[in-house]
Amino acid sequence: MNKKMLLLAATVTTSFILIACDNDSQDDEMMTSMQSSNQMGASTKGIENKTFDISMEQAVKIFKETYPDAQIVSINLDKNFTNYVYEIEGFNESQEIELSIDTMSGEISKQKTENKDDLIDDDSLDLEGIITPEEAMKIALEQVGKGYAKDWGLDSENGKIYYEVDIEGGGQSNDDALIDAKTGEFIGLD
Repeated sequence: MNKKMLLLAATVTTSFILIACDNDSQDDEMMTSMQSSNQMGASTKGIENKTFDISMEQAVKIFKETYPDAQIVSINLDKNFTNYVYEIEGFNESQEIELSIDTMSGEISKQKTENKDDLIDDDSLDLEGIITPEEAMKIALEQVGKGYAKDWGLDSENGKIYYEVDIEGGGQSNDDALIDAKTGEFIGLD
């Protein structure tokens, strides 16, 4: 009888050890999965990793269809409460125009016009042959070395078209990276 009790005790002890080892293995797998999720969360924080249903080119087309005779002076991708929108500013012969276009639906979420000032000092954007916003964000992040892209804008000054990429977590006091929209050259931080 002593042998049976010893055998039973050994079996129960072995079972507990196997169960504990299996739980440790599952805990390790769960921790690895959680760590991977956290790493992915950090890397997907910025818009450089987001895909939008409506591209910048499609948003420009929507603007041009709405205001066929208008010139575009700036394009920005910004977060509007819970979603992202393209904010496009431009002008025609009689009006200054602001249009916000939802990045997922392509719907116009805001439309504002006002009488044009006689002196408009903004250059209109020549969008032919420019790099994509994704390329500009990649270049900006490579130059800064760390962080993520919060938003971006496309503007011009003295005939030079550039992207201004807002980098968060880059550790720089100036966190806007300027990228030449035609050549992809890093201009500097603003």
